[in-house]
Amino acid sequence: MFDQLVAGCPTWGVDLAASDGPICGPGASWPVTVSLVADRAVPAGEPTARSHIVENAQHFDVIHHSFRGFDGIWHERGQNWILWEPGGSHFAVTAGRHSDGDWVHVRFVLRHLIVSGLVARPDWHCAHAAAVSLASDPGAAVLIAGPYLSGKTVLAERIIAAGLATAIVEDDCAVLDDEWRLTGLMPREHAVATAWRGRLHAIVCLDERVSEVGPWDAVDVARRCAETQVSWPLSWLPGGHPRTPPPPPPAPVKCLRAPARHADQTIAALAAALEQT
Repeated sequence: MFDQLVAGCPTWGVDLAASDGPICGPGASWPVTVSLVADRAVPAGEPTARSHIVENAQHFDVIHHSFRGFDGIWHERGQNWILWEPGGSHFAVTAGRHSDGDWVHVRFVLRHLIVSGLVARPDWHCAHAAAVSLASDPGAAVLIAGPYLSGKTVLAERIIAAGLATAIVEDDCAVLDDEWRLTGLMPREHAVATAWRGRLHAIVCLDERVSEVGPWDAVDVARRCAETQVSWPLSWLPGGHPRTPPPPPPAPVKCLRAPARHADQTIAALAAALEQT
């Protein structure tokens, strides 16, 4: 049974309904948990289906299995198991045979649970984006949206280095309510993490079709965010709710477009655009 499989194993969890906002961290007493188990502890299961997954320029297969008292998939690319009990609130992963570390696989499932749980709320959305908190207004953020390998993290780091922002508050998949307020919760291996919640000062869409920074229509921003594939939620894990397209960002949010993968060349123009009232 699933309880026996995860008993005594390192465990992390999430509480999306905490009174002070979403929170996650190590421990087994969370409403939703992910445990790290040894490959050898996973019993023999019955293969039931194979799915071919295409996401963010990566192609791989997952093999669905049924076990006594729980279900799971074998991730062929990651060479590891992802398992879950029938209620879909408690998961287990194995480390696999790759050299990127045990925590990577745990964090991967935690991120799925966080994003899928939040976007299940009415009128909440997600976008493939990083975000940084403004130095001049810690309650506001700049959202940097763009497809896989478009330079979101590099640009976030350049904005911080330029003194315009203080920290990355979302590193990959931004969750937004209907007013485009951001909730960013990035799991930490050895400490409790609390969600950063605040309004957006600006949205920067990275686009390889442009060569300079400039304004962009809010309708086009919403369309681009809806069209760009996100890392989470995952359709092949429990809780993978379909995305709904967001409305255009409200008028106070500044909408910009900037060249993809050219952070060093465009940071000055972007900084000037962000500082304009």
